[in-house]
Amino acid sequence: PSSTRRLVTTLSAHWPPLFEAAKKVLTVSASAAAITLGTLYISQRALIFPRPARPEAVTTYGGPEARLLVIDAPEDAPRDVGGSIACAWFPPATKDAPVLVYFHGNADQIGWGGAFLGRQLRERSAPAKVGFLAVEYPGYGYAHGAGAPTERSIYATAKTAVEYARTELAAGHRVALVGQSLGCAPALEVAATLAADDDAAAHTDVVLLSPFLSIADMAAELLPVVPKPLLRPLVRDAFDNVRNADKLRPTQAGTLVVHGTRDEVVPFRHGRDLADRLAGGGSSSSSSRTSGPRRRFVPLAGAGHNDLLSPPYGDAVAREILDFVAVEDDARMTRQRQ
Repeated sequence: PSSTRRLVTTLSAHWPPLFEAAKKVLTVSASAAAITLGTLYISQRALIFPRPARPEAVTTYGGPEARLLVIDAPEDAPRDVGGSIACAWFPPATKDAPVLVYFHGNADQIGWGGAFLGRQLRERSAPAKVGFLAVEYPGYGYAHGAGAPTERSIYATAKTAVEYARTELAAGHRVALVGQSLGCAPALEVAATLAADDDAAAHTDVVLLSPFLSIADMAAELLPVVPKPLLRPLVRDAFDNVRNADKLRPTQAGTLVVHGTRDEVVPFRHGRDLADRLAGGGSSSSSSRTSGPRRRFVPLAGAGHNDLLSPPYGDAVAREILDFVAVEDDARMTRQRQ
């Protein structure tokens, strides 16, 4: 029909310009995507490691029992570790008290979250008073200007600190690892390394607060339109917690995962999925559950990312940690006696 011929003629006349316009849009979009990815690749360490401007004294939030401890880095440590490792140290009060080694989040330092959590756990576990060692990252806080934070340097720092704790500070004590947010990565890395030694793995339990699956998975949350296979090669510091969870799963090391259901930084499903992986692939429930005797996941209703240790959630987190390492919660025992 004539109307059809007119339509074909009109489209034929306009198709080349439309094609050229579409090509320009796609070219601009591809260029914008390339610029975005390039910028993220160059600046990703500034985004992952937003270091505090100055160190905070460990006694400010840790109280008079907190001590600043400096450990010499091994001679064969990577250059970006720096020459020493700064820690906040709370000695255990009794020979039976466990020692917890803590790794903080990416915008934190040992004088803030580490000292605060150490004091809370010690006060709640009195009179036993757990030992607590908060480890600083290269380039952070008291280590500012010494070394630089990278996956390699943070892992090397964590392994050195845990080895020092096990052989020097906590010889004869049971050692457990605690990671929060970014700190979950070194905690899992050290635990997976110790898993090669059956005796060590059996006594090295891990607590993960607000963990993520990997940096690539976090990047995919920020850039959902970019396929993850394209993002992985651009990630300079993988912090692949899934890989280390798979290494840890068949061992005897216990694991406790706590994640706020309203976490606005690391989606709740990251913690749930990592807990499921550690438990052998079982599904999560909406309440605390135990998969096996020492694999536990606690969804903390209403908690976000940065308020996990603050009221009203901090008490629950401290209680879960102390229950997990089998230390009586003095605050709870006091309430029960009243």
